[in-house]
Amino acid sequence: MESSIFAERLKELMQQKGVKQIELVRLAEENGIKLGKSHISQYVSGKTVPRKEILQFLASALGTDPEWLLGKENKSEIINSKGANNTMREFKKSTKLDNVLYDVRGPVVEEAARMENEGTQVLKLNIGNPAPFGFCTPDEVIYDMRRQLTDCEGYSDSRGLFAARKAIMQYAQLKNIPNVTMDDIYTGNGVSELINLCMSALLDDGDEVLIPSPDYPLWTACVTLAGGKAVHYIC
Repeated sequence: MESSIFAERLKELMQQKGVKQIELVRLAEENGIKLGKSHISQYVSGKTVPRKEILQFLASALGTDPEWLLGKENKSEIINSKGANNTMREFKKSTKLDNVLYDVRGPVVEEAARMENEGTQVLKLNIGNPAPFGFCTPDEVIYDMRRQLTDCEGYSDSRGLFAARKAIMQYAQLKNIPNVTMDDIYTGNGVSELINLCMSALLDDGDEVLIPSPDYPLWTACVTLAGGKAVHYIC
């Protein structure tokens, strides 16, 4: 069975590329491979299947792969007559991103752009960067960060720097938030990372999460990526 499939596919490629048996013999000789016309005649007639070395040579010479010649896989992309082109594999976007729309689009953005062009200052609530709104880092935080630099040349504690977590705990105490200890506090590289981490840790596929609408787009995106279902309520 294998020899008959091999024979059919070998003949198909030889006809498609206009390659004669004698040309394969000459090419094999140039590559230091022992291959006679009688051998090829046996392969084409389906009497036998070549050994691995010859199989590799024939596949390379005809621009295909050995597995296809043997009938074990679907036909691969065949290299054009001169054997020069390789087809790049296409990687498609994951379906998990189908409902993830982070940036603001449509009429709202168009109207905001028109107003800005006319000189109106537009407050963009979809931006998570506090600096453009004048919220600068306090001097004491910068001072503490400088002091911590020598202790941060490698990885810090997975929960975050001790000094930062302690400051958060003290802030919670000032706000009269009960039962917040050092072991309850984790820090990350910005709120975006922490929201994504929390959603991945807390949600199972199909879990519903109530989200205000309009919302900060990160919330819906993180819920969707974590396998949850965002349920919006109008504000």
